[in-house]
Amino acid sequence: MSLKFGIELESMGLTGNEVKAAVEAAGEQFGGLFGYRGGTDCVSRNEWRAESDSSLSMSFCGWNRVGSHEIISPIMQGVAGRKAILRVVKKLNQAGASVDRTCGTHIHVGVGHSARWARMSEDKKTEIANRMIEIYTHFMPVFDALSPNNRACRENRYVGVPRWGTRYSAVNLNAFINYGRVEFRQPGFTLNQKVIEMWLGLVDSICKAAINENHRSYHVDLAEVPVNLPAMLEFLNVGTKVTKLATDRLDFCIEKYTVGRFNREAVRGY
Repeated sequence: MSLKFGIELESMGLTGNEVKAAVEAAGEQFGGLFGYRGGTDCVSRNEWRAESDSSLSMSFCGWNRVGSHEIISPIMQGVAGRKAILRVVKKLNQAGASVDRTCGTHIHVGVGHSARWARMSEDKKTEIANRMIEIYTHFMPVFDALSPNNRACRENRYVGVPRWGTRYSAVNLNAFINYGRVEFRQPGFTLNQKVIEMWLGLVDSICKAAINENHRSYHVDLAEVPVNLPAMLEFLNVGTKVTKLATDRLDFCIEKYTVGRFNREAVRGY
């Protein structure tokens, strides 16, 4: 099953014109500046957009005024989609975009467009959602170790609850049963290309492990799987590139951050 995805980059430091120039320099189209949850018609035109978000520490940017911006991709798919996102992130960095602790990076993955999804019963969809929660909860210490700056991770622990009463959690499944979409909020505040590439690979693999009955881990009992990074990467079957990105990320976090270092070393597994 082919998975579609998108990303929200909460950031600041640019004018609207600078955001537009960065997106277009990456070879993508920019649809404009909008209020909160505005500009949704950009999706059908395959355009990026920027929305306001009152939770950010700066006021919303104007076309010629520096401020905050929640930069939202159109629906992406496959390797080409990942590369497009990383090109935009690179150009935003080059333009001088920044993040602080009020920001977050959120990745959405969707399967609701597929014919297979349309044929699924609600019980089957619930089973898949619960499997995602089971996977994420089991490996939560590893995800925490990879995300030292994460707002959703620090403030919310609803991910382990198999009912979906809030969207402000590390995994938001509120739109999954009806629309086949899941939102991952744990990547944290970052415009680091390698970190974002790692998370794009991880969340894609989590969804595939939960959905694909032919996945090698589909019937694996998680209780038998160690809670460490190598075991998680093998369970998710992430591939060589994401394995290196995740290993390098954990090593970096262990070296850089003293708070939580013992917990990170505990999930190193190598």
